Amino acid sequence: MFPYVNAATIRVLALAGYEAVIPKAHQCCGSLMVHGGELERGRVFVRETIDEFERAGVDFVAVNAAGCGSVMKEYGEVRDISQLLADAPLGGRLRPLPLTVTYHDACHLAHGQRVRQEPRKLLRAIPELRLVELQESDFLVAAGRSGRAVPVGVRPMRPAKAEPTAEPAGAAA
Repeated sequence: MFPYVNAATIRVLALAGYEAVIPKAHQCCGSLMVHGGELERGRVFVRETIDEFERAGVDFVAVNAAGCGSVMKEYGEVRDISQLLADAPLGGRLRPLPLTVTYHDACHLAHGQRVRQEPRKLLRAIPELRLVELQESDFLVAAGRSGRAVPVGVRPMRPAKAEPTAEPAGAAA
């Protein structure tokens, strides 16, 4: 979907000393099917994906999509890229980035994989970057799923986040 993200991931992993191995038969990992309720069909894709990486002889699978990682972690040695890079010897290799940013936890990363601190640690390692914590960053916003499915144990979206930022056209009288 966003091939430049995968290319950037490979470059950053190489910078950190990792070799990226992409099996020739690589396909969708099946997590979208699992998240959409097609559990059996999705698990077939997940299992095939894990088998491909095992045949390739990799030490672990690095994932840069939280939804994929949350499903694949059930099947083997899978790590989010932030987990790999948070402790990587990147010192002196990162260019200054004079920005103030915030970080919103990806639901599948924070809740599905319990990965919260590593992305922040990685951002704090960037020279001149100022990280400002987003208040209530762990509330479910239901992005991408249109609020159709709320996993057990996750609080529903707070009304303040659900309010539109501007009045719809023609609403003011």
